[in-house]
Amino acid sequence: MEYSELGRQVAQLRKEKAWSQQQLADYAAISRPTLSAFENGRSGEIGLRKLLVILDLLGLSIKLVEKRSRPTLEDLLDEQ
Repeated sequence: MEYSELGRQVAQLRKEKAWSQQQLADYAAISRPTLSAFENGRSGEIGLRKLLVILDLLGLSIKLVEKRSRPTLEDLLDEQ
């Protein structure tokens, strides 16, 4: 997954929870402009700890999976 796609997904989940950027930024102890830049793919790294806090607030976690050189059929179907 691209970093910018992760930001877009965070924005979508935040909106589904009816949270403003300011609310999520306050909960995650980051600035609203930093969150906005992350959601819009304009920021550099926000840091792993901050990312983990944001994901936790949204009810998500990171799962490590083995990288494959070619996608499997299951991978391709999951993308749909």
